Amino acid sequence: MKKLNNAGFSMVEVLVSTLLFAMVIATVSSSLMVASRLNGKARRLTEARLAVASAVETIMAEGYDSEAGNYTVRFPNVSVSVTNADLDADNYAELTVTSKTETGVYVNTVVGLAPAEPEAGGGD
Repeated sequence: MKKLNNAGFSMVEVLVSTLLFAMVIATVSSSLMVASRLNGKARRLTEARLAVASAVETIMAEGYDSEAGNYTVRFPNVSVSVTNADLDADNYAELTVTSKTETGVYVNTVVGLAPAEPEAGGGD
């Protein structure tokens, strides 16, 4: 009686294991691509939220200046718009600060007007 040498793998076993390995790799790489895309979107949203928050905090600290009004130079990634029509009535302004880079990122807030500059030459 001859003894068979069964050390090693058959061709079918190698093919099945290779197929399973390829399926696992495809699933993992697909998951990594989705995670990378979501990470990029989260980063862009965070940057947009920080830009809007920074603009709002600065305007709240300094007061809204309706004369200067051009906040696009200081805050290039946001737009500042007045949402009420009568600014001088109550010494406040209702503002909407919106991100230019991401849709849906905005803040509606009420801010005091900036103090008036003293006129030059008004001393005794």
